[in-house]
Amino acid sequence: MQDHATNWPGVIIRCMANELYFPMITREALARIDSRRLGRSLMGSIARRAHRARFGYTVCIQKPSGNHGSLQGEEIVNGWANIAIRVSEADACNPAAGSPTAIKWNPNLIMGDGGERPPFIALAHELVHAMNNLRGTAFADNRIEEMKTVGLGEHAHDRKRNENTIRAEHGLGARDRYTGLYEP
Repeated sequence: MQDHATNWPGVIIRCMANELYFPMITREALARIDSRRLGRSLMGSIARRAHRARFGYTVCIQKPSGNHGSLQGEEIVNGWANIAIRVSEADACNPAAGSPTAIKWNPNLIMGDGGERPPFIALAHELVHAMNNLRGTAFADNRIEEMKTVGLGEHAHDRKRNENTIRAEHGLGARDRYTGLYEP
């Protein structure tokens, strides 16, 4: 695996040496997110927390493995999907600590629940998780965390930087649902 720098301290791209286009595509998506006010604020908030790096990063963006598995032995999990993985669950919910995040991002995935979803928006969604993990303001309850990250329902205005506010500043319609939760 090789690490590639980005324009934001602490944010790296990690991929195999033969994945020549992934760093370029990822940098383009990051630049597009950063091209508007709220996206720039999101990226700045992450960069200002570079001191919370562990393992050489605050945010490590990688391609998904494509492997399938099961969650608690019951449900099949799509290994090509986008996901933000907290280095420390406890620290992600503790403002005194904060946690780095490993993001698995698939730039080829353009459909999501609610219809079309540009890949840079999917990355922005995972970066909102990463920012809140770094700040120590993430929620242990995944339902609340996802509703706040998308900007849905009673949580639509809880975070000024969420998927729907970033969609709006790029002239895209709001996402109106989230169906990615696993509930045993």
